[in-house]
Amino acid sequence: MKIVLLALDREENRAEKTLRAAFPQASIEILPLAKVERGSRRHRLRALRALAPDMLAVSTERLGWQQGQNALLLFGALGGARRILLFDLYGAKREEPTGRVLLRAPLRFAQESWASWKTVRRARSELCKLERELAQRNTDECDLSIDSDIAPRITYLRTTPAAGTQSGGATTHTAGFINAAAELGAQVSVISNDRVAGVDETKISTQLIAPDPLGLTRAAFDLRNGMLFTGRACAELERQRPDFIYQRYSRFNWSGVEASLRTRRPL
Repeated sequence: MKIVLLALDREENRAEKTLRAAFPQASIEILPLAKVERGSRRHRLRALRALAPDMLAVSTERLGWQQGQNALLLFGALGGARRILLFDLYGAKREEPTGRVLLRAPLRFAQESWASWKTVRRARSELCKLERELAQRNTDECDLSIDSDIAPRITYLRTTPAAGTQSGGATTHTAGFINAAAELGAQVSVISNDRVAGVDETKISTQLIAPDPLGLTRAAFDLRNGMLFTGRACAELERQRPDFIYQRYSRFNWSGVEASLRTRRPL
Protein backbone atom coordinates (compact mmCIF):
# COMPACT_ATOMS: atom_id res chain seq x y z
CA MET A 1 0.00 0.00 0.00
CA LYS A 2 1.22 3.48 -0.87
CA ILE A 3 0.36 6.35 1.46
CA VAL A 4 0.69 9.97 0.35
CA LEU A 5 1.12 12.29 3.34
CA LEU A 6 -0.06 15.90 3.34
CA ALA A 7 1.15 17.56 6.54
CA LEU A 8 -1.04 20.60 7.16
CA ASP A 9 0.63 20.92 10.57
CA ARG A 10 4.06 21.13 8.88
CA GLU A 11 5.24 18.22 11.05
CA GLU A 12 6.14 15.77 8.27
CA ASN A 13 8.63 13.75 10.33
CA ARG A 14 6.33 13.22 13.30
CA ALA A 15 3.34 12.49 11.07
CA GLU A 16 5.35 9.99 9.03
CA LYS A 17 6.50 8.26 12.21
CA THR A 18 2.87 7.94 13.34
CA LEU A 19 1.85 6.46 9.99
CA ARG A 20 4.74 3.96 9.97
CA ALA A 21 3.68 2.72 13.38
CA ALA A 22 0.09 2.23 12.17
CA PHE A 23 0.95 0.89 8.70
CA PRO A 24 4.38 -0.80 8.95
CA GLN A 25 4.15 -2.44 5.51
CA ALA A 26 3.18 0.70 3.62
CA SER A 27 5.40 2.98 1.56
CA ILE A 28 5.02 6.67 2.37
CA GLU A 29 5.58 9.66 0.08
CA ILE A 30 5.08 13.28 1.05
CA LEU A 31 2.97 15.69 -0.97
CA PRO A 32 4.65 19.08 -0.37
CA LEU A 33 2.31 21.55 1.28
CA ALA A 34 3.52 24.27 -1.08
CA LYS A 35 1.99 22.46 -4.05
CA VAL A 36 -1.38 22.46 -2.33
CA GLU A 37 -1.22 26.02 -1.02
CA ARG A 38 -0.02 27.73 -4.21
CA GLY A 39 -1.53 25.71 -7.02
CA SER A 40 -4.99 25.88 -8.52
CA ARG A 41 -7.51 23.14 -7.78
CA ARG A 42 -6.61 21.43 -11.04
CA HIS A 43 -2.90 21.53 -10.27
CA ARG A 44 -3.49 20.20 -6.75
CA LEU A 45 -5.40 17.21 -8.09
CA ARG A 46 -2.77 16.58 -10.76
CA ALA A 47 -0.02 16.63 -8.15
CA LEU A 48 -1.87 14.10 -6.00
CA ARG A 49 -2.85 11.83 -8.90
CA ALA A 50 0.75 11.79 -10.15
CA LEU A 51 1.75 10.13 -6.87
CA ALA A 52 -0.84 7.34 -7.38
CA PRO A 53 -1.88 7.01 -3.72
CA ASP A 54 -3.76 4.10 -2.22
CA MET A 55 -4.39 6.32 0.79
CA LEU A 56 -4.20 10.06 1.31
CA ALA A 57 -3.23 10.81 4.92
CA VAL A 58 -3.66 14.41 6.13
CA SER A 59 -2.07 15.38 9.44
CA THR A 60 -3.36 18.39 11.35
CA GLU A 61 -2.38 19.99 14.64
CA ARG A 62 -5.84 19.39 16.11
CA LEU A 63 -8.46 17.48 14.16
CA GLY A 64 -11.24 19.11 16.15
CA TRP A 65 -10.07 22.52 14.93
CA GLN A 66 -9.54 21.51 11.30
CA GLN A 67 -11.93 23.50 9.16
CA GLY A 68 -12.76 22.13 5.70
CA GLN A 69 -12.66 18.43 6.53
CA ASN A 70 -15.25 17.53 3.91
CA ALA A 71 -13.19 19.33 1.26
CA LEU A 72 -10.06 17.42 2.30
CA LEU A 73 -11.92 14.11 2.05
CA LEU A 74 -13.19 15.01 -1.41
CA PHE A 75 -9.71 16.11 -2.48
CA GLY A 76 -8.37 12.68 -1.62
CA ALA A 77 -11.23 10.88 -3.35
CA LEU A 78 -10.90 12.90 -6.56
CA GLY A 79 -7.13 12.55 -6.38
CA GLY A 80 -7.29 8.81 -6.82
CA ALA A 81 -6.89 7.55 -3.24
CA ARG A 82 -8.96 4.53 -2.22
CA ARG A 83 -9.07 5.70 1.40
CA ILE A 84 -8.61 9.06 3.07
CA LEU A 85 -7.32 9.48 6.61
CA LEU A 86 -7.43 12.72 8.59
CA PHE A 87 -5.52 12.56 11.87
CA ASP A 88 -3.64 14.54 14.47
CA LEU A 89 -0.73 13.64 16.71
CA TYR A 90 -2.98 13.24 19.76
CA GLY A 91 -4.81 10.17 18.50
CA ALA A 92 -7.89 11.72 16.90
CA LYS A 93 -8.66 10.45 13.41
CA ARG A 94 -11.31 10.31 10.71
CA GLU A 95 -11.00 7.67 8.00
CA GLU A 96 -13.34 6.98 5.09
CA PRO A 97 -13.26 5.01 1.83
CA THR A 98 -13.56 6.93 -1.42
CA GLY A 99 -16.97 5.44 -2.24
CA ARG A 100 -18.52 6.80 0.94
CA VAL A 101 -16.88 10.21 0.46
CA LEU A 102 -18.23 10.59 -3.08
CA LEU A 103 -21.68 9.29 -2.12
CA ARG A 104 -22.08 11.64 0.82
CA ALA A 105 -20.27 14.70 -0.52
CA PRO A 106 -23.34 16.45 -2.08
CA LEU A 107 -25.39 16.21 1.12
CA ARG A 108 -22.45 17.14 3.34
CA PHE A 109 -21.64 20.26 1.36
CA ALA A 110 -25.31 21.24 1.21
CA GLN A 111 -25.60 20.89 4.99
CA GLU A 112 -22.37 22.81 5.55
CA SER A 113 -23.48 25.59 3.20
CA TRP A 114 -26.82 25.88 4.99
CA ALA A 115 -25.16 25.91 8.41
CA SER A 116 -22.68 28.57 7.27
CA TRP A 117 -25.45 30.79 5.87
CA LYS A 118 -27.44 30.48 9.10
CA THR A 119 -24.32 31.26 11.13
CA VAL A 120 -23.63 34.53 9.28
CA ARG A 121 -27.29 35.55 9.47
CA ARG A 122 -27.45 34.83 13.20
CA ALA A 123 -24.16 36.64 13.83
CA ARG A 124 -25.48 39.80 12.19
CA SER A 125 -28.62 39.65 14.30
CA GLU A 126 -26.74 39.08 17.55
CA LEU A 127 -24.25 41.87 16.84
CA CYS A 128 -27.05 44.34 16.11
CA LYS A 129 -28.69 43.37 19.39
CA LEU A 130 -25.40 43.72 21.26
CA GLU A 131 -24.76 47.15 19.76
CA ARG A 132 -28.19 48.34 20.88
CA GLU A 133 -27.54 47.06 24.42
CA LEU A 134 -24.16 48.78 24.53
CA ALA A 135 -25.64 52.06 23.28
CA GLN A 136 -28.26 51.97 26.07
CA ARG A 137 -25.87 50.88 28.82
CA ASN A 138 -24.04 53.45 30.89
CA THR A 139 -20.46 52.32 31.48
CA ASP A 140 -20.75 53.60 35.06
CA GLU A 141 -23.25 50.81 35.72
CA CYS A 142 -20.45 48.25 35.73
CA ASP A 143 -19.98 46.68 39.15
CA LEU A 144 -16.37 47.44 40.12
CA SER A 145 -16.60 46.06 43.64
CA ILE A 146 -14.30 43.18 44.51
CA ASP A 147 -16.07 40.40 46.39
CA SER A 148 -12.91 38.47 47.24
CA ASP A 149 -11.54 39.05 50.73
CA ILE A 150 -8.10 37.63 49.95
CA ALA A 151 -7.35 37.93 46.22
CA PRO A 152 -9.11 39.13 43.09
CA ARG A 153 -10.89 36.52 41.00
CA ILE A 154 -10.05 36.65 37.31
CA THR A 155 -11.70 34.63 34.56
CA TYR A 156 -9.52 34.41 31.46
CA LEU A 157 -11.30 33.77 28.16
CA ARG A 158 -9.07 32.11 25.59
CA THR A 159 -11.18 32.20 22.43
CA THR A 160 -8.64 32.08 19.58
CA PRO A 161 -10.05 29.66 16.96
CA ALA A 162 -6.97 27.49 16.59
CA ALA A 163 -5.17 24.81 18.52
CA GLY A 164 -3.16 26.19 21.43
CA THR A 165 -0.41 23.64 21.88
CA GLN A 166 2.24 25.35 19.80
CA SER A 167 4.88 27.46 21.53
CA GLY A 168 5.52 31.11 20.88
CA GLY A 169 3.27 34.01 19.95
CA ALA A 170 -0.21 34.10 21.42
CA THR A 171 0.29 30.91 23.46
CA THR A 172 3.33 32.36 25.24
CA HIS A 173 1.43 35.56 26.04
CA THR A 174 -1.61 33.63 27.25
CA ALA A 175 0.33 31.30 29.53
CA GLY A 176 2.53 34.18 30.70
CA PHE A 177 -0.40 36.29 31.87
CA ILE A 178 -2.26 33.40 33.53
CA ASN A 179 0.78 32.07 35.38
CA ALA A 180 1.99 35.53 36.44
CA ALA A 181 -1.44 36.54 37.76
CA ALA A 182 -1.64 33.32 39.76
CA GLU A 183 1.87 33.79 41.13
CA LEU A 184 0.89 37.29 42.28
CA GLY A 185 -1.96 35.77 44.29
CA ALA A 186 -4.98 36.12 42.00
CA GLN A 187 -7.56 33.35 41.80
CA VAL A 188 -7.44 32.62 38.09
CA SER A 189 -9.84 30.39 36.19
CA VAL A 190 -9.62 29.75 32.47
CA ILE A 191 -12.36 29.11 29.94
CA SER A 192 -10.70 27.93 26.74
CA ASN A 193 -11.40 26.15 23.47
CA ASP A 194 -8.25 24.03 23.86
CA ARG A 195 -5.58 23.22 26.39
CA VAL A 196 -2.90 25.88 26.62
CA ALA A 197 0.73 24.80 26.66
CA GLY A 198 2.49 26.00 29.80
CA VAL A 199 -0.60 26.19 32.01
CA ASP A 200 -0.78 23.61 34.79
CA GLU A 201 -4.42 22.55 35.02
CA THR A 202 -3.84 20.98 38.42
CA LYS A 203 -3.19 24.50 39.73
CA ILE A 204 -5.30 26.63 37.39
CA SER A 205 -9.00 25.81 37.07
CA THR A 206 -9.65 25.23 33.37
CA GLN A 207 -12.92 24.60 31.58
CA LEU A 208 -12.77 23.47 27.96
CA ILE A 209 -15.45 24.26 25.37
CA ALA A 210 -14.91 21.88 22.47
CA PRO A 211 -15.08 23.38 18.97
CA ASP A 212 -17.25 22.28 16.07
CA PRO A 213 -15.23 22.03 12.82
CA LEU A 214 -18.26 22.78 10.62
CA GLY A 215 -18.02 25.84 8.40
CA LEU A 216 -17.77 26.20 4.64
CA THR A 217 -15.41 29.18 4.94
CA ARG A 218 -12.92 30.17 7.61
CA ALA A 219 -15.08 33.17 8.55
CA ALA A 220 -18.17 30.99 8.99
CA PHE A 221 -16.10 28.53 11.03
CA ASP A 222 -14.80 31.30 13.31
CA LEU A 223 -18.26 32.85 13.74
CA ARG A 224 -19.91 29.52 14.49
CA ASN A 225 -17.36 28.61 17.13
CA GLY A 226 -17.32 32.13 18.49
CA MET A 227 -21.07 32.01 19.18
CA LEU A 228 -20.84 28.46 20.53
CA PHE A 229 -18.13 29.61 22.91
CA THR A 230 -19.99 32.79 23.88
CA GLY A 231 -23.16 30.98 24.93
CA ARG A 232 -21.40 28.45 27.13
CA ALA A 233 -18.83 30.85 28.52
CA CYS A 234 -21.46 33.41 29.52
CA ALA A 235 -23.43 30.78 31.40
CA GLU A 236 -20.29 29.78 33.28
CA LEU A 237 -19.33 33.39 34.03
CA GLU A 238 -22.76 34.09 35.50
CA ARG A 239 -22.06 31.21 37.87
CA GLN A 240 -18.46 32.20 38.67
CA ARG A 241 -19.04 35.95 39.14
CA PRO A 242 -15.36 36.95 38.82
CA ASP A 243 -14.07 40.35 39.87
CA PHE A 244 -13.15 41.02 36.26
CA ILE A 245 -13.02 39.27 32.91
CA TYR A 246 -9.89 39.13 30.75
CA GLN A 247 -10.23 38.08 27.12
CA ARG A 248 -7.49 37.27 24.66
CA TYR A 249 -8.49 38.99 21.42
CA SER A 250 -9.71 36.83 18.55
CA ARG A 251 -11.64 37.95 15.50
CA PHE A 252 -15.39 37.35 15.32
CA ASN A 253 -15.67 36.75 19.06
CA TRP A 254 -17.56 38.96 21.48
CA SER A 255 -17.75 36.61 24.48
CA GLY A 256 -16.18 39.08 26.89
CA VAL A 257 -18.44 41.97 25.88
CA GLU A 258 -21.61 39.91 26.22
CA ALA A 259 -20.47 38.37 29.50
CA SER A 260 -19.62 41.82 30.89
CA LEU A 261 -23.11 43.07 30.04
CA ARG A 262 -24.77 40.03 31.62
CA THR A 263 -22.71 40.00 34.83
CA ARG A 264 -21.98 43.74 35.12
CA ARG A 265 -18.34 42.86 35.63
CA PRO A 266 -15.54 44.88 34.00
CA LEU A 267 -13.81 43.54 30.91
